[in-house]
Amino acid sequence: MKFDSATLLTIAFLTLLLFGLVFITLARFSVRSGARWWVTTFFLGASGFFLMVVPAGSDSGIRILANTLFLTAYACCHAGARALVGRRPVRWSVAGGLMVWPLLILTFDPGFDDRVSICSLLVSAYSAATAYEFARGARREERSRIIAAGLCGAHALFYLVRSFLGPALGLGLLRTEATIGHWAAAVALEIVLFAAALAVLVFGATLERRGLEDRQAAYTDFLTGIGSRRAFEAAMAAFLSNTKGHDPASLVLLDLDHFKEVNDRLGHDAGDQLLRTIANVIAEQLPEPNLFWRLGGDEFALLLRGYDQERAQVMRDGLRKTVETSSRIQRAGAGSPYPSASALPK
Repeated sequence: MKFDSATLLTIAFLTLLLFGLVFITLARFSVRSGARWWVTTFFLGASGFFLMVVPAGSDSGIRILANTLFLTAYACCHAGARALVGRRPVRWSVAGGLMVWPLLILTFDPGFDDRVSICSLLVSAYSAATAYEFARGARREERSRIIAAGLCGAHALFYLVRSFLGPALGLGLLRTEATIGHWAAAVALEIVLFAAALAVLVFGATLERRGLEDRQAAYTDFLTGIGSRRAFEAAMAAFLSNTKGHDPASLVLLDLDHFKEVNDRLGHDAGDQLLRTIANVIAEQLPEPNLFWRLGGDEFALLLRGYDQERAQVMRDGLRKTVETSSRIQRAGAGSPYPSASALPK
């Protein structure tokens, strides 16, 4: 198979341009996905390939600009990965991608082989950092993120090898202008495949993350931030289906005495603030705060795994005392009839 460098570079340009246009749609669909960073990534990459295709592409200044665009595109890819998973992009990283290559060339003026090695090493570093962002904190359900991390890791390894072996990938005896051109075309083809796979995975990761966020919202009580009734029902169904007969566990149901008087005298905003404060105070006392739910109104439930009835009684009394004596709850109640907790272990 004969490599046509110009054709592959043109395909790379058109492919990245197409994905940039597609991600404009994603940016309108989900601002929180970091799609604007991905739009910038693909447009910068397409611009770099365009400069390599145009007749002036062999000019040294044009090549410096093209490589600068490529590195900035990888920096934006790293920023997009962070934004996708809910972390703030590192803007100095993007600035580094924009500035480091011109400064290196203008300061040290390395030869062609050194330029290839340095640029490949920088691409490898950015790709490895992007892989880390995708992998860090990924849940088992986020398969697209996990695969994207592996893809970026493989891309980083490819460029790390290239940084040490040079433009002919170690084939020194076959090093000719034609050989280097063929390897450049192969690198362009690898970038096209990488960009296509990454775009699909970013779309998948965006949809997976939205699904997880929607599920978390449904399982979180909007007022107190603890588990909702739906989360309670799901957790109890899972617990009862997996529990063993000899494992002790206690279910404690809580409601607040005189809470209606708070709403009547101070208003529902004060009542809501009181509920939030009480939920926070109780959660701080629990061995497993994630097993604490608001069932509705002033009714709460908590599951004490490993607690027999006697230990649950001690915990219940301690929680009641905490509610009745907490200064935070007193301040939230603003002098209203003081709420106390009635608790019943099951």
